[in-house]
Amino acid sequence: MKREITLIIFIVFTCSIINFGCNSKTIRHGTEKCITNCKDPDWVYKPKTKDTDQLKAFVGQSFRHSTERMAIEYAENNAREKALDNLWGAYGKRKLQQALANAGSSTADIISDAVVQDIQSEWKTKGIVKGDVEEYHVQKWEKFEEAGGVSYFYTAKVLFTVDRGLVKQFLTDALQNQKSITANEIDKKNIDRALGLVKDMKSTDFKNW
Repeated sequence: MKREITLIIFIVFTCSIINFGCNSKTIRHGTEKCITNCKDPDWVYKPKTKDTDQLKAFVGQSFRHSTERMAIEYAENNAREKALDNLWGAYGKRKLQQALANAGSSTADIISDAVVQDIQSEWKTKGIVKGDVEEYHVQKWEKFEEAGGVSYFYTAKVLFTVDRGLVKQFLTDALQNQKSITANEIDKKNIDRALGLVKDMKSTDFKNW
């Protein structure tokens, strides 16, 4: 009887060691795991589905933060920067060139890249890009620390919409800045023509932005 009890104790002890070893391999130090809202909503991958004729949607994302509010604010700022970077590029340049072509002018690259960069920096500093956070998605994560404890952090994604008329404002500011540093009178006249064309545009004229 005594021998049987000893054998049982040995088996239980051995299983405990094996179980501990398996757990230690499963949860390694530094492991991070999402524990809340782990599945992203569809708009994270398809923001265009939230576009309207008046508004364009952008998705902003955060890094890890100690609070939900900090994560959301970072994600919102990230979305603003994406919108600002997207105002010119291939779209803004093409839209302006199309307007000039329709007016009988084939002037290309009427706005220099340097002027565009200056406007983007100025708008970023002044926080000119306004919009609304239509939806947000916050995830809570846990991290297993080397000391054996568990810490928590948050990441966020936001659906941020801006008025398509922002393109018009950007083109206007860029053209005016370009004119202020242009000496050639013919170039100035082309810029004035472009300004007149942009002035007559509406937000719906940029519905393919």
